[in-house]
Amino acid sequence: MTSSGPSSFQRKIKPKLPEIPGVSPSIYTNHLLASSGIPDLDILLGGGLAIGTVVVLEEDVSGNYSKMILKYFLSEGLVHNHSLLVSVSGLDGKPIVQNLPSFDLKNPGVDDESVSKTEDDKMKIAWRYQNQSSTKENFNSSGSNGHTFNLLKTVPNEVIEKCDIKLCDLDDLLDTGADERVWKNTSYCKLIQEIHEKVKSGGFLIDPAVKKEHKNILRIGVQSLGSLLWGDIEYSSKNMCTFLLSLRAVMRSCFGVAVITIPSSVLNFSDTREKILACSDYVVQLESFEGEGVVNQVYKDYHGLLYINKIPCLGALAPPNHLIQDPSQLVFKSKRTKFVIEKFHLPPDLSENVARDQKDKSVKSKDLDF
Repeated sequence: MTSSGPSSFQRKIKPKLPEIPGVSPSIYTNHLLASSGIPDLDILLGGGLAIGTVVVLEEDVSGNYSKMILKYFLSEGLVHNHSLLVSVSGLDGKPIVQNLPSFDLKNPGVDDESVSKTEDDKMKIAWRYQNQSSTKENFNSSGSNGHTFNLLKTVPNEVIEKCDIKLCDLDDLLDTGADERVWKNTSYCKLIQEIHEKVKSGGFLIDPAVKKEHKNILRIGVQSLGSLLWGDIEYSSKNMCTFLLSLRAVMRSCFGVAVITIPSSVLNFSDTREKILACSDYVVQLESFEGEGVVNQVYKDYHGLLYINKIPCLGALAPPNHLIQDPSQLVFKSKRTKFVIEKFHLPPDLSENVARDQKDKSVKSKDLDF
C-alpha cells in the first residue's frame, strides 16, 4: 500500500555563488578564490587567494622580489577590471601603480603550440596517440589564466586611468607631531579608515539586509609595512598587529583580498614574527640569493628560496593535507613573462669520479682468503 502524502526527499542544492570576473570557487571548500597573478603560487596555496583574507609577504633582503609579487597581484586586478587600493610611499619616487607589468590577453580557444605544430611534428609512434597532449602541456595549462605578463613593458596610462584605483600617500597619513602611542594618531589607523571608507563607498561590504549582487572585488596592496616611513619603529610591532587584526576584520565582511609586504628586518625583533603569523591568514617568506657572497652551485639556476609558513583553513577544520605535508623545498626564479616557483630537486651526478665502492689499492687479490 503506497502513501499518498508528499515525499520527504529534498534534493540538496548548492548555494549560488556570485559571478565575478577573475574569481572562481575552490575545489576544496567552495570558497571564492582570486588569482595572485602567479599561477605557480596559486597552486601552492590551494587554487588562489581566498576572498576576505590577508596575505603577508616577508620581503627578501633587497625587497625586489616581494615587490615584484605585489606588482603581479595588482596587475592581475587590472586584467579583470578589479578595484585597487594601494599605499604609496617615497621609496621609489613614483607610485608602484605606474610600474605594473603589462599583460597580453590570449584566446582561450586557440593554443599557440597547436597552431604552430606542422604535419612533420606529429607523433609517429602510434596513430592513437596523435590527438593526445603531452604531460608537460597539461601541467602548463593547469596554471594558465588566459593571459601573460611582460616585465619589460608597463601598463599604459590610458588603461590605468580607466580603472578604479585609489592611492593612499603615507606622507598625508603620517602626523609627525602626534603621540604615536595612541592608536588613533598613527598612520596605521588612518589607513584602516581609508580602507573601510573605500569598502563602504565602493559597494564591497557584505550586508545581509541588502541582497545585492556583487560584480567586483577590491584588491589592497601595502608595501613595506612597519618600516621607518610608517613612524617610530619602537611601537611598530604593536601597531602592525593591531593593523592586521583590524584589516582582517574588514576583509571578512567584504569582497576583497589584501597583500601586505613586511621587511625582514622588522620581523627579526623579539616575538614579532610569531605575532604577525597569528594575525594573518597567509604567510609567505622570500629568501633571495642577492647579497650573499657564496651561493651553492645547485642553486645557480634560481634566484632564491620560498617558504609557505601559513595557509588558512576557511570552511574546513584544516587545510588540504597535500598543501601542508609536502616537505619539498621551494625555489623561485624571475623570467621576462612569469615568476616561476618550482620544487627543488638535486641534479643527477654525471661526473666521472662518482663515489662508488672504492677498492682499497693496498689490498691485493692474492691476499684474500676464500
